[in-house]
Amino acid sequence: MKRGFYDVVISGAGVSGLGLAALLKKSPLFKSRSVLVLDRTLPNILPAMDPKEEGGNRSEKSRPYSNRIYALNESSLEVLQRTGAWEVVCDEYRHWPAYRMVTLDSKSPSGFTSFPSSSLESDERIEKPVAHFLESEVIVSSLLKVIQDSPHKVTDTVSMNKNEITGIQRNQSSIQLTLEGGQTIETSLLVGAEGYKSNVRKLAKMKCYQHEYHHHALVGTLSVECSDGNRAAWQRFLPSGPIASLPLNRDTASLVLFAEKSNLDELITKTESEIVEQLNAYWSEDYGDNFQFTGALKILSRGLNGITGSPEAEEPKPPMIRSVDKSTLATFPVGFGHASHYVQPNIALIGDAAHRIHPLAGQGANLSLLDCEVLSTQVEEALGKGENPGKYSSLLEYERKAQKHNLTTQLFCDLIYRMYGTNSAPVVALRSLASIGVNNLEMVNKSLVHWASSGKNAYKT
Repeated sequence: MKRGFYDVVISGAGVSGLGLAALLKKSPLFKSRSVLVLDRTLPNILPAMDPKEEGGNRSEKSRPYSNRIYALNESSLEVLQRTGAWEVVCDEYRHWPAYRMVTLDSKSPSGFTSFPSSSLESDERIEKPVAHFLESEVIVSSLLKVIQDSPHKVTDTVSMNKNEITGIQRNQSSIQLTLEGGQTIETSLLVGAEGYKSNVRKLAKMKCYQHEYHHHALVGTLSVECSDGNRAAWQRFLPSGPIASLPLNRDTASLVLFAEKSNLDELITKTESEIVEQLNAYWSEDYGDNFQFTGALKILSRGLNGITGSPEAEEPKPPMIRSVDKSTLATFPVGFGHASHYVQPNIALIGDAAHRIHPLAGQGANLSLLDCEVLSTQVEEALGKGENPGKYSSLLEYERKAQKHNLTTQLFCDLIYRMYGTNSAPVVALRSLASIGVNNLEMVNKSLVHWASSGKNAYKT
């Protein structure tokens, strides 16, 4: 490593770390400044894919899909567009838009929710996608490409390879970092972006509340058959935990199944046909046991349809699973985490290093990219005033804006998880009533669609 000082040092070369580096690269204020990204492993850049197929998406036959899939909303796309990475995604890689999100309740046929609602007239529905689904490595590769194409070099690729911080020491207006091997460097702003086991957070002794959910998640790649061209994301809440189908192309989807780890481990040991049979049963089996209750909800739904003038909606039918790629099946733990503070003088946390969220709503990557946007804005504002990019008052403004939105979103997702994690009849009734209202009340439905598909105003308070 040639330099002894860097204006910004980012620990972690994932989506959060590279997203921040790419945003700073675009700033005119960094043309004469330096940013260093440190990671023990340098991510590989995926080769460009085959020419586009009809339908505006690159060939899914070029290589197998990864099992790490992100659902990016409009705000995240705007962040990637600012960096130039979204253009790389569209030109060289693959992504798939979803125009609808559907949730089903296995304990109540009336407890389904569609965003946007199928009861809205076609000209009232949102025509733009509610989310774009793509692989984590596609985002990383696209960000690396725009960073390496920078007219002023932002990242030292040698330093990104097998390097991590082993110690920090505070100076008056900077941080001295000790790296693996004993080398020391200095920076005005150290950013922890290594994920929920953040090394920077640990070295800086920043408190973080964390707990593990009793569920693990099983992910993998599925071949599916559906009537809508696979343009919807599906989720069904089961007594054992949620199952989701995330569209990747016309006949391929990503599986996410939440359950106790022992049950998932047992499922993986079965044959492919047995796994497919079990997964299809999760989507179709009726777990309801109160027929009077179900009938009352249907009567209520019809009454609300009559008041609002909406057509009666039947429970949507999810895709049929045809096969599963067993080589892509993997499990991982699911947890909640939130740092008491995102910042200290000359130190900031972004992404999962600051907040870990249950993946059932697909908001993790979106929160991380919005962290990158608001922190880069605060750094630019500080530099524009001739101030240190790690000035504490500027970093506190990042914390105030980010923490408010992130914690609210985390708690909302945690509430949904817990509400659908119980089979209590009163709770099932409550969530079914809420679903009926969301499906039939246009203003509520559109507001929730906007929340899921765009968080661009979240930090502007």
